[in-house]
Amino acid sequence: MFDRIKWLLIFASGLLLLSSCQTKPPEQEPEPVVERRLQAPSQLINNAIEYLGKGQAEEASQALHDALKQQPENPMALDLLRQIEADPQLYLGPEHFLYTVKRGDSMSSLAKRYLKNSLRFYILARYSGLSDPSRLKLGQVLKIPGVDPDAEPIRSVRSLELEEVSSLLLKKKQYSKVINLLEIEVDELRKTPEIRNILLESYKAQALVIEEKGELELAKGYWQKSEKLAPKDKQILKQIADLNTKIQAIDLFESAQKELQVGNDEEALSMLTRSLKLFPEYEPTVSAHKIVKQALIDRYHKDALLHFRNQELAAAIASWDRVLELDPGHQTAMGYRARSLEMKARLSELGL
Repeated sequence: MFDRIKWLLIFASGLLLLSSCQTKPPEQEPEPVVERRLQAPSQLINNAIEYLGKGQAEEASQALHDALKQQPENPMALDLLRQIEADPQLYLGPEHFLYTVKRGDSMSSLAKRYLKNSLRFYILARYSGLSDPSRLKLGQVLKIPGVDPDAEPIRSVRSLELEEVSSLLLKKKQYSKVINLLEIEVDELRKTPEIRNILLESYKAQALVIEEKGELELAKGYWQKSEKLAPKDKQILKQIADLNTKIQAIDLFESAQKELQVGNDEEALSMLTRSLKLFPEYEPTVSAHKIVKQALIDRYHKDALLHFRNQELAAAIASWDRVLELDPGHQTAMGYRARSLEMKARLSELGL
């Protein structure tokens, strides 16, 4: 019995010894982390456009959010995302007309034609209850926001009232009231020929009134509005050209004032002369031209007299030449110049 117990103790000790001698298995190295390369915002936006073209709004939304994480103010990404998230009726407005799909139409081409932006195809599709823009069918009826530009203008009761009121205001020469009424109340697509004509006459009349007040830039603006309504009207085109010339003349006048402030009288006179040729009726230029010209005449005459007294005949003659360029009838300058030439000739004969 004792031997059996002894043998068991020896066996247990051997097991403990073996256990303590075993080495720990080597620790496994962590797997390398593979970084996912971010796609460029432009590529993400292109992906989103492709997704939207197939009606995959969730995928497109995720791509756009990824793009905006890199470029939070990207206008294209923001606009595409609004097309996914916005209420189409609020986004495009309740007013609409019906359009029958024709051969060759796509949501992109319709968006370009009626929304002036081919990338707004998705919100246009949603406006008609379509979730997949690619499933457009020939003969399908769509809702297009706004007023049909190909439809004939309808002279509604409202437009007839506007014609009557604006005609009365035009007769009373209250042009600004006519312009405010028709520009604010009447959408461009709803302008009947009668309303357009009343507005055109008001623009032209207001331009003339404003021009009389000397506000040439503002007058030019009204003529340019007139040109949009009647692009081939020769009178309008001539008025715009004439105003451009007058505005150029006034710019020269203002530049001349700056030259006078720094003492460049000759340059100022040159600018005033050019200004007068462009706009002879502009009184500030007429007045300034006379004053500056006379000042230069007096200065050159004074300089010439000083040179003459100092026997500097060549300089005196040059100064009187300039006086006579400015004032060909200046009798005093002509007399002194003749005497100077005579004295210079005598001195030359004497060899002096």
